[in-house]
This record gives sequence, structure tokens and C-alpha cells, in this order.
Amino acid sequence: MMILLSMSASCHKGSQPASTEQATPKAEQSAPNIQVSTRNAQPQSTSSYNDTDARAFGLLGHVEKVITTTYDATLNGNRLIRGNKSDQKDSPIAFNAQGLVTADPFFNTYEYDEQGKFKRGLADYTTMERDANGRVASYDHQQDDEDADCHHHTFTYDEQGRLVKVGMGFYETTYDYAFTYEGNNLWPATEAIDGMDEGQIYKETTRFRYTRFDDHGNWIEREMRISCMEAEENDIDGSLTNKKEYKLSKIQTRDINYYD
Repeated sequence: MMILLSMSASCHKGSQPASTEQATPKAEQSAPNIQVSTRNAQPQSTSSYNDTDARAFGLLGHVEKVITTTYDATLNGNRLIRGNKSDQKDSPIAFNAQGLVTADPFFNTYEYDEQGKFKRGLADYTTMERDANGRVASYDHQQDDEDADCHHHTFTYDEQGRLVKVGMGFYETTYDYAFTYEGNNLWPATEAIDGMDEGQIYKETTRFRYTRFDDHGNWIEREMRISCMEAEENDIDGSLTNKKEYKLSKIQTRDINYYD
């Protein structure tokens, strides 16, 4: 089965990073050789909340933590009716009091020193880089220097600082996310996922409809109409076999805590 992470919902029910439990260091373990990179990063203020990271992940205000819950839904006319809680696993999003991201939507974690410099991530061997505007540009982690299974993440933003592409890969698995927006909205109108895992091809397109917002202007409920395709790629000629296409409907809600 394809291992898939998603900011929204996956056609693969209950999909989550298989490496998360293995890659998370035990509390008693030390970090023998933590690799840290903040190349091209602009210093962020540690005396007040800096919203660079929050806006990069589509959030307004002095956000502390976001908890997302996904529900299965059924289509009734033009409306979606919320059903039972899905087994979709959603990553929390969190920021420290200075606004630096400590957990992103792709199950990555971040720790900083007192000066706000990145010091530790999801595993003992983690590198994180920021772009010239101070946004997270890449995040790589592996358990140790002999671990060939490095998890690689790249983040690309548009001129308004909105996340438009996320590339991820590890071992023989790759998956790319692309987001489009309407007008100046910080929240995406669509999300497309293109993935491959050892010859298994997976594509997903999600269209969002936002139905509720909080007083800060952040969405707290949205509908999702998802089109999925799965297939196997022939090693010889690249043709697709066992192709399956189907549609799903989901509803997501968010509980957002703020510092102010």
C-alpha cells in the first residue's frame, strides 16, 4: 500500500507515515550528532510572535495549536452530510510563543534553542533550511548516519508566501503535493497529490468548500470532494494495469488555540 501523508484526506484510509513511530527518538536517547542547517534563513524575533511560519501554513493570528478531525461524508444533492469519524490520521500544527513552527502538517517536528535557532527535529539526524524570507524550505531526517532511508521534504511558496508545492520522498516512495488558491485567500481551493511507491501509482485531486471560519479568519470546517486513481506500473513498458478510479467525500473540522 502506498504510504501517503496529506494536509487534507487520503483515498488510502488511515494512511500515515509508517516511519513516524520508528523515527521518533525515545526520551532517554541522546542526539549524538544532530545536524542543523539554517542556510539563507533570516533571523526571526524571539521577543514577540512572528507570523511568518503561521502564514506559510495558511493561518492567521497568533496561533498556538491546530487539531484537525476528518469525518466520512455522504453526498445529498449539493450538500455533504457528516458521518462517522474517519480513520484518517491528521498531523497537528503547532507554533511556539515566538511563532516558530514546532509541528507541521506533514508530521515533522521542530525544536529550537533560546535564540530561536533550530536544534532538533523528528530524528537524531535532521537538517532544516529556511529560504531568504525565513520560511521552511527543506526538512530531511534519518535515524542515524548509517540509515540510508532519508526522508526528504521540500517546500515551495508563491509570491504571496502561500504554500504551492510540497515534495516528499524516502526509499522507493515519492509523492508531490500541489495547491491552488482563489484570489488572495490563504486557504487552498484545490490539492493534487501525485505519488509512486515501488511501482504503485497513485493520484488524488481534492476540491475544497469552506463552510465555517473563526473570528481570526481561519477556516474551522470544510467539505472535500476527492477523486482518486490507483494503478500498477509495468516495469518494462511503463503501462498501467489494475487501474481503479473512485470518488470520496469528507468533512474536516479544526480546533484552533491562540496565544492572544
